[in-house]
Amino acid sequence: MKKAFFVTIVVIILTMLILQSTWSANPADLTSDYRSTGEFYKVAYDDGPRCVFANLPINPTVNASILNWQNATGEVRTCRLLLAKKFSDWLDGAVDATYANGGSLTEDVVFDLHWRYFGLGLILPLEYGGSLSLGPRLTIKSVTAYATTSFAKDSANCYGISGGVKGIKLEVAYGGETWFLRACKGFKTRYGTFFPESRNKFSSGKNVFGVALGFMPPN
Repeated sequence: MKKAFFVTIVVIILTMLILQSTWSANPADLTSDYRSTGEFYKVAYDDGPRCVFANLPINPTVNASILNWQNATGEVRTCRLLLAKKFSDWLDGAVDATYANGGSLTEDVVFDLHWRYFGLGLILPLEYGGSLSLGPRLTIKSVTAYATTSFAKDSANCYGISGGVKGIKLEVAYGGETWFLRACKGFKTRYGTFFPESRNKFSSGKNVFGVALGFMPPN
């Protein structure tokens, strides 16, 4: 596993040198999907499991998004609907409903506070028995560090770091005895901007090599 881990790091760095972007999300960034953003589409394939994501602006401060995820066989599916709003320069808020085909429905209220170098994500479950999740982050120049924790029983903390140089983004995270590595860089064309992404996970049980492609229409 260690050899595959370091080989993938080298491949990612070489790819970034050839291949610009901010649409690769760090697994340790609790509220990466909940902050108000522009129009964006993404498909991902994680060595079997796959997902489709779409984010659509409703007005300059409100956007809606939908994510559909399914496992390798298509027997397990999850769909999340989300509505996010930018309330001020330092506060974003969102509500979401996530439905699994097993019949479970979870609903959350989300807040993201940010001021200069500091940020704090907060997820409050609306259903009885749900657990609070916190995700502080710190940004210094082009580097952001994340730490996500949930008060749910037997949940594992997740820690991560993101770095960006001239539009290149590299994500590293660790949680639940699993390493996550992601790299993303965008290509601007007359049709819009395309964001190829390398998505990799390493654990003692299984290594996953995934890919994704994001797309942002021209302004």
